[in-house]
Amino acid sequence: MALYQRKWNIRFEGLHNISKHEPCLFVMKHRGYSDITLHGIGNLWATSTVPLDTEALALWHNPELLLDVIHTGNLCRFIMKDELLMLPIGLHLVLNGGIPVPQDLETKARNNPSFDAHNPKALARQMELSKWFNFKDSFREILTSLKQKQSVMIYGEATRVVGNQMGHLSLKLIQKLAKGVALIPIGSVLKGQNLTLRYGPATTTEDLRDAIAELSEIPKHQYIP
Repeated sequence: MALYQRKWNIRFEGLHNISKHEPCLFVMKHRGYSDITLHGIGNLWATSTVPLDTEALALWHNPELLLDVIHTGNLCRFIMKDELLMLPIGLHLVLNGGIPVPQDLETKARNNPSFDAHNPKALARQMELSKWFNFKDSFREILTSLKQKQSVMIYGEATRVVGNQMGHLSLKLIQKLAKGVALIPIGSVLKGQNLTLRYGPATTTEDLRDAIAELSEIPKHQYIP
């Protein structure tokens, strides 16, 4: 199904893989700042009373349908890196469902050779932010949301990977959070003005990286070693 705007043709595929009644842990391939909003729309639609075979354009031409998506769909919380709290948008993200988590510096370094996981400035920034919250607080908040049957989305690569590459995933965190919930991979493909978000069937942490890469049309030779 597609949403047509002035410049972009945005499509969602595989929304039937999202449960209407049980929480999901979504792991997304991070492409840009619009990811959270687009996933929010997709999850609302998939969990609403509006059938998935509805023509997307009908939502924008029929206010009643759009309101049904908003009012009957389930909101999805999302995990955000802690350093966003230092920006004006940080509080806005928290108020709209964001859960701050200390960034996985080790995974970020594996996916970004120019980043040093032991950089004193990065470590000092995390220490400063820990005065506001810490990992235990964030972990407790995430688990509480999942227990309350509220889905959560995470950027699995801990950073935005440059180019069409598949990075390493923050598996330690994902493994802890995925217990007892469906683990749904999300890939994204951008071709010209066509942007597609693809939801795969529930998978395991062992197969998660390959699932996201396949949904994003990233071949094995473009994996970050």
